Amino acid sequence: MLTLKEEKIGALRSRVEELLVLNQHLGKELRQVKSSTGAPLPEAPGAMEQGQGNPEPVPGLRAEPESDTLSKHLIEVERSNAALLAEKEALMGRLGQLESQLGTLQGELLSLQGQSGGLREESGRLQAQCGALQVRQPV
Repeated sequence: MLTLKEEKIGALRSRVEELLVLNQHLGKELRQVKSSTGAPLPEAPGAMEQGQGNPEPVPGLRAEPESDTLSKHLIEVERSNAALLAEKEALMGRLGQLESQLGTLQGELLSLQGQSGGLREESGRLQAQCGALQVRQPV
């Protein structure tokens, strides 16, 4: 059971690392798109709370077809990024729960190992007593 929890934690850590790499890739792509257009682009929902984006729209700016395509792509990338961040947070929460559970299970394992050692000692003592009684009492 402990191994299963460790495997789950390992899988979650791998998934978090994958999400971080994807998040970095999307951020890089986002910066490239922003720098290639040179104009402010529409923001994805939640971008302002994350400290990203332009707080004021630029008046009189008309989007050209190419810039419109880039804007749509940027919006999609930012939405994808937001979804990945939410998934990352959920996975990090689950990872925390599993690590806590793993700590509890490791504590229980140590306790059981201690009990097992005590029972082995008791078994040895009882076997010695049994042997002594058999020597005293002929069969």
